[in-house]
Amino acid sequence: MPDLSFVEASSLSRFISEIDSMKRGKSQQKDKPHKLVLLLAIINLFDKGTIRQNRIYFDDDLVQEFTNVFSLIGAGDDWCQPAPPFFHMRSSSFWLHKVIPGREDAYAKITTSGGGIKRIVENIEYAYFADYAFAVLTDTDLRKALRDHVVSILNPKYTRRASIPKQLSEHRSKIKSGVSKEGNMNERIGTMFHETIVLNREAIRQVLNAVVNYADLGSPERISLFDYIQEETNLGNNYIKAMPSYATGCGLLNFNKRLTQFGQLVQKNDPSMLHPATQWLMHYYMSAPNGPGPQFWHKLICQYMVPGNSVGKDEILHFLVGSIESVRGQAIAEDSLKSTRTIFARAYIEGDALGNLGILTEDGDGYVVNYPEPASIWVMGAALLEYWQACFPGQRMINLNEIIGESDFARIFMVGTRSINRMLAALQEIRYIDLFTTAPPYGVALLRNDLSPLLERMYTSDEID
Repeated sequence: MPDLSFVEASSLSRFISEIDSMKRGKSQQKDKPHKLVLLLAIINLFDKGTIRQNRIYFDDDLVQEFTNVFSLIGAGDDWCQPAPPFFHMRSSSFWLHKVIPGREDAYAKITTSGGGIKRIVENIEYAYFADYAFAVLTDTDLRKALRDHVVSILNPKYTRRASIPKQLSEHRSKIKSGVSKEGNMNERIGTMFHETIVLNREAIRQVLNAVVNYADLGSPERISLFDYIQEETNLGNNYIKAMPSYATGCGLLNFNKRLTQFGQLVQKNDPSMLHPATQWLMHYYMSAPNGPGPQFWHKLICQYMVPGNSVGKDEILHFLVGSIESVRGQAIAEDSLKSTRTIFARAYIEGDALGNLGILTEDGDGYVVNYPEPASIWVMGAALLEYWQACFPGQRMINLNEIIGESDFARIFMVGTRSINRMLAALQEIRYIDLFTTAPPYGVALLRNDLSPLLERMYTSDEID
């Protein structure tokens, strides 16, 4: 197998990790094979070219392929039923359902397929994979490695024909902890993470509380986190799928669904996420160039969110067509693009989201980018540490132009050089950085890399005039 890039290895490792932890039913104390059989059937259909888009229909091709695989793998006391895994695999983050329009309420009430196909064909248009999983399935080498892993679970004595590359095993523990080879977070939530639902702080608050309580219980095997959130909140299924991803993209949860430093501080100081400091830092994480927010979010912020700018809805849609296709390598449905445009814009318009920052106003067939009240120096200071780790890992000094002027950092916070210089002066005073501005090229040296004190100052300190 050719050497994999870190991104490819990360996607494969994440998919394998999700499969390894996938909840499976039991029969006579043995794990049922149905979900793994379904995955193998889908892999076969990708190999044959039957599946080319990220739409997995419950059709004759899938049922026949499932039957073929099951006849080779299923134990004597197992029933050949493709519907239950097609439905219940939704508890895994890589498998999502496109609900038939108008059937959302009915779908939300379904807790089981009932064994047959009726509930599926009446309520589910198709299933689709999270972006990272689909990227694996559309790559011949990655798909082969994935197949070998799935088969090895069903048959531990199976000798893999295509071993998982060395760099994958080297990175696996780091990827699971949500950090890159340099030690910084660079995973991203997928393009269609949102389930057409807009960011909602109250829903995120409920998710964070449930995550904390779930962790206190020791993550019991008897119930998945998804099911636990369902029990502990008043959120519907699509909210339960979308809001943990929003919380991850906003820097409140890591990819293991545990509170980050920022998330812990928010729980302590601002659980309803009403403080501008909280909302600005949530915006930063969603918009950061190296994640954890989706890539299209970063691109839209840096290209269009310029104070005083007006942008049409069609212009954003056209941008998403080119931007998302360039990442996925294929077309994406227009309805999905429109919903992606909507969730982005409404996040900065609605007061229940990040609308109180005053970034965006709807205006007819487009939007006006406002001149928002700037983020505090301590918010920008905390963001700068994260930005430095992600973009300049291992570098003690960077050019000042990397964070002022037309830099991504300045664009994300929608500020000019004066505001950033105030932030840098404050960080220099508390010995976080040193500035070299006597003669060009001007530089910034990082002296300290402890995020916690800056996060605390967001809520407790006055700014330096």
